[in-house]
Amino acid sequence: MSVGSSVFLKRSAMPTSARWAAAIREAGFPLKLDERFDVLTFDGFLPCEYQGVAAGFEYTFRAADTSALSAADRERVGDRDVEIVFTTHSGMRNLVSAIIAGGVLAQLSDGVHWDHEAGVISGGPEALEFARGQVVDLGPELENAGGDFRPADLSTAQAVDVSLEATVVFRGGSLLTLETHEPAPRRFDLSLVTEELPKADQVRIVSLWHCSGRPAVVRRFSIKASGFFKKTQVLTFDAWGRLQLEPGQVDLKKWIAKLGQVEAATKMLLAGGVASVPLLLEAAGDSKLPLATRQLAVGVLGALGPVAVSAVPQLQKLASNAELAGFVARSLSQINKH
Repeated sequence: MSVGSSVFLKRSAMPTSARWAAAIREAGFPLKLDERFDVLTFDGFLPCEYQGVAAGFEYTFRAADTSALSAADRERVGDRDVEIVFTTHSGMRNLVSAIIAGGVLAQLSDGVHWDHEAGVISGGPEALEFARGQVVDLGPELENAGGDFRPADLSTAQAVDVSLEATVVFRGGSLLTLETHEPAPRRFDLSLVTEELPKADQVRIVSLWHCSGRPAVVRRFSIKASGFFKKTQVLTFDAWGRLQLEPGQVDLKKWIAKLGQVEAATKMLLAGGVASVPLLLEAAGDSKLPLATRQLAVGVLGALGPVAVSAVPQLQKLASNAELAGFVARSLSQINKH
């Protein structure tokens, strides 16, 4: 399930990424936007940081399309000829980042903000105030979560093998919800990219973590793909409920090629763990790739943490590149943290 919004503005009023990022800081928001991407040509997943934690949204710059608006709303858009589209598929942190970026842009460019789901058109000042309200309203939820999923306390956890049939009751973006076939059904939310995984409606939970003071957490489940000769696929998750892939389980090269284009690519490469490291290093060092893609590859290596320790020597060599230096420094810090 995706959430979308747009800002309509005049092309001549579109700020540079550096000016946009500065306006976000000046407005007091805890959002760090990339200051080096080309706002006119970039199209894809735009990584950022919200409260120092990795976040992002899909960004598209295009000619204004007001066909879905009412006559009154089209009149309000007026002669604003371009449209910046913000899309998120999962994660409250990603959503609030897109809301802030859109609100500040509307204010900065004398733009008009359009909330696709609510169907609400608002001017820059109203969009900016809405963003401030969302920061306040969603703050406690983000603080309590510490991220998109609260980690299990594995110091008190016990892994228990089970055999629970379950039905997929929700599949949206990178979130999957399972409901067990028990007298008192339980539901489990899991973070994974579903595009390349079997689209089965029925699965079997084969292992749970039982943790002190909180509900059980899915550790592993299996999917029997359609077709007599298809193998049963077993998926394993970490303490945050995030998918962990085995080498060769999916085509990681496909996702490297999509890095910076769709949010799913970043999530799938993170799920690949150590198997993703060589591909990410290759992308980071490829001068033919867009700078934003190379920076994102370095950022994903950092997000992998200690499992990317083998990347340290090559990352240190990339530190001499002024355009990558800041990203390399942060990633090295994350990798060497433990």
